[in-house]
Amino acid sequence: MASVSGGQGANKIDVELNLVPFIDLLSTLVLFLLITAVWLQVSALTASVDSKGKSTNTVPDQNKIVVHVTRGGYQLTWPAMYSKTPGLPGSLPKQKDRYNTANLIGIFKKLARVAPLPVVSVSGGDDATYGSVVEAIDAAKIGGGTAVSLSTN
Repeated sequence: MASVSGGQGANKIDVELNLVPFIDLLSTLVLFLLITAVWLQVSALTASVDSKGKSTNTVPDQNKIVVHVTRGGYQLTWPAMYSKTPGLPGSLPKQKDRYNTANLIGIFKKLARVAPLPVVSVSGGDDATYGSVVEAIDAAKIGGGTAVSLSTN
């Protein structure tokens, strides 16, 4: 407790301030600050941007697997080096309103057993959710991709 005294005679003031609620409030705010700071670091994706503005690369990379996430599922574009590989789908539609991530991981693992995967570029359409794009990035990493990038249009 803190007390404030002042004045003389009939105007004498003697007030005690209860500082316990104030200390509780400050400790709660510090707790929220620490928890928020930790969760911001845990849920962050590392991203690097080489240049701002338009790309200086006018020729598209031919050795890149492209995974485009849409509302209906995954659209896949394979580089020319996989043209003779049988069974590579052009798309993986959703099954029971869930993205077919397990099949995507299986395809990447099958390809990674033969040779290291080239760059895997993941992009999301306007109708794709953030979580579904992150699932595709995780699938590429779990499947053996060492160079996985997030592409924006």
